[in-house]
Amino acid sequence: MGLQHAGYKVINTKFDGNLVITLWESINTDKEKDPVVFIKLVHDKERPIYMDYENADHGIIRKVYYYDYISLNGIDFPKTFTEILYQGKDSVVSKTEYSDIKINNLANSTLFEFNIPENAKLTRK
Repeated sequence: MGLQHAGYKVINTKFDGNLVITLWESINTDKEKDPVVFIKLVHDKERPIYMDYENADHGIIRKVYYYDYISLNGIDFPKTFTEILYQGKDSVVSKTEYSDIKINNLANSTLFEFNIPENAKLTRK
């Protein structure tokens, strides 16, 4: 899930049957800039099935459920995930489903044939 690379470290791991539950803590000290201090990640065997993002008081800001896994060249990939964003007393729920997934030689599309226009200019801020 890239949590270590994103600036989190494992502070606790526990087991519940086939589930492995890890709690990650941000090494970022600027809580104003990034309110996510803790992330809970739950694996069923080796598949991530749930993740939540928590503030400093362990209040949940966001939940994500991963399911409907398929194997892509031996790597398990969730075709569907549901996300819940908590905003005060309200929440936003979204569901993303992937279908017709193509990898390697099967992934062919004219979208891959993009050429940068000759008159394009590089700008830097």
